[in-house]
Amino acid sequence: MRNKLIFATAFLMEILNASCQSKTNPPKNINWYDSTSVIGYLQSSSLCDKVSLIKDSLSIFTAEKGFSLKVLESVSKETHEYISIPIATGNVILTEEYKKESLKDQINAIQKKYCK
Repeated sequence: MRNKLIFATAFLMEILNASCQSKTNPPKNINWYDSTSVIGYLQSSSLCDKVSLIKDSLSIFTAEKGFSLKVLESVSKETHEYISIPIATGNVILTEEYKKESLKDQINAIQKKYCK
């Protein structure tokens, strides 16, 4: 009985690990202004692919180009994690560098938790 429990636990861990592994190489040449292109990417990508894309393209996401926020929304829905891009504090508009650093910290935390 104990061996079956160990096997079942190992099997479930493998399934969870595989869900974050990329089985395909989704295209990274996304047309951010074409919803079909973004949706196609979302449907063909794993959570970890999306996280990697965000990390590699922080400026696209902080500038909120086209449908880029759909990728952030997808990651947030899959992980139930809150993702925000700060714009201003009080009367001070934040720099692009600050926005990128804030998003990068959030994405790193998500990657550490879900993409092992």
